[in-house]
Order: sequence, then structure tokens, then C-alpha cells
Amino acid sequence: MKKIIRVCADNMLLDMQSLNRIIDCLEIKEDVDYVAFSTSQGLPTIKTHYGFWAEGVSVSALEKIEKMTEEALFHEHVTNYIYTYPDKFYIYYFKIPTELEKKKYIRLTIDTETDFNNLQYIYEQLVEQELEINIENVIKIVDEAEDVIKKMKQQIELNTK
Repeated sequence: MKKIIRVCADNMLLDMQSLNRIIDCLEIKEDVDYVAFSTSQGLPTIKTHYGFWAEGVSVSALEKIEKMTEEALFHEHVTNYIYTYPDKFYIYYFKIPTELEKKKYIRLTIDTETDFNNLQYIYEQLVEQELEINIENVIKIVDEAEDVIKKMKQQIELNTK
């Protein structure tokens, strides 16, 4: 095993097309250490509240981190070290869609009961409408639910990543 896909358990609406792009990149760019999606400012999406994306990391990068630091934070959340010290790694970022980045109210990560209830509503709507779980369909459902948007905005203020 040379590469690992890391999926955050609190991001239940993982976009599979994006995941496939990460996997393809890991296969094509053999020497890449870290592959992820990022905002236009270069912030890895794992550090946002969007909740759609996984990240890919090489085993050699993880071994390098183990040797370079003993800080507990970087051993528990290993990819933090990579984007904290990007000059030490070969990083490849895909940019998130501009139209999505403009929707700062999107919060699809589960840290609270309110988050869970919002995601439960969204998932139920996807099932009822027989929609595939993807970014476009999730955004459509959120944009049609003013109450969910209001709760997402509140949770973003209370639980900044």
C-alpha cells in the first residue's frame, strides 16, 4: 500500500465524482504526497464546513511526518502537518467550484445535533426525490430550505473549524 484515502466520518455526503478525481490523481502522479480539494485561497476543504470531500495522502508522507514531529496534534490529525508545512511536500489541489465557494452558508459536516438534523433532512429529500448524492443535488435541496440555511449559518458561527 502506497497511498491512502482519508475520509472524515463527520462528512456523510461525500461527493463520489470528486473522490474519483483524487484517486485518479494519486495513480497518475506517483510522487504526489497529498491530494485534496481547496478553496480559491488554497485552504484545504478538510478545514472547512462544506463536507463534500476526502483527501489522499502517500504512506511515505505519513512516515516522513512521524519522523519530523512529535506534536500530538500532528500525530492525531496527520494531514494537518502537510498543509501547515506545504514546502516539505508535493501537494496537488483541485479547486472547488466557484459557485459553491460563494455559498458560505453550506455546512454539511456533523459536529452537533443540529448538524445531524440538517443532514438527516437533506438525505431524506435526496431519497424521496430519488436523487444521486452529489454536490449539485445537495445544493439544490439546501437552497430550497430556508430553515436549513438559517440553522447552517448559526452552526457555522458557533462551530468554526
